[in-house]
Amino acid sequence: MITTLRLSHFHDSQENLRCLLLLPAKPEELSFTSFPPRTPPRLGWDLASLAKALSPHKSTLRSLCISLLNKRWSLADFNLRNFTNLENLSLSY
Repeated sequence: MITTLRLSHFHDSQENLRCLLLLPAKPEELSFTSFPPRTPPRLGWDLASLAKALSPHKSTLRSLCISLLNKRWSLADFNLRNFTNLENLSLSY
C-alpha cells in the first residue's frame, strides 16, 4: 500500500491532482516541491485549493511538506484544522 507521495514540478490542473491524490488509499506523508513560480491563471492553484484536494486524507495524513511555493499565495484560507493526525507541517517560500 502506498503511504508516501512526493510530487515535484507539478504543472497540471487541480482536477488531475485530486485524481492523483486518490492513488494512495491511506497516505501518511505528502510532499510537494517546486510548484510553478508563476502559476497560469487557468490552473487556479492556491493553498486553499490544495487543502481541498487533500481533504479526503484528513484522517490519515501525518506529514505535509510544501516547498518553493508561489509567493503570491496566501495562508488566509489554508485550513488544516480537520486534519486530526497531522503532526508535521512544513511550508517554505
